[in-house]
Amino acid sequence: MIPNGRAWTLIALAGARRRKGAIDEARVLLDDALEEYEALRLESGCAAALVGMSWCAIASNDLDGAMALADRGAPASRERHRLSESRLLPTPRPR
Repeated sequence: MIPNGRAWTLIALAGARRRKGAIDEARVLLDDALEEYEALRLESGCAAALVGMSWCAIASNDLDGAMALADRGAPASRERHRLSESRLLPTPRPR
C-alpha cells in the first residue's frame, strides 16, 4: 500500500463532499489528510490538503481564511514548481 494513499483518497472524497454542499464533512476529511501528510513530512501532500481547505473556505464565503490557507501551502508549492522548472531547463555543458 502506498503510505499516502489514504490521505490522497481523503482529499478526493473531500472535494466530492464539498461539491455536494457538505462543507463541514469535507473539512474533517481534509484535516485528517493534512494530519497524515504532516506525519509523513510530505510537503506536497500538505499543500494539496491546504488547497482543498482553501476551496472549502471559498465555498463558505470566507475569503480571508481561504487566502490564509493558500499562503500556508504556498512554500511547498513554490518549491515543487522550482524543482519542476529546473528539470525542464537544459543543463549548460562546459566548453
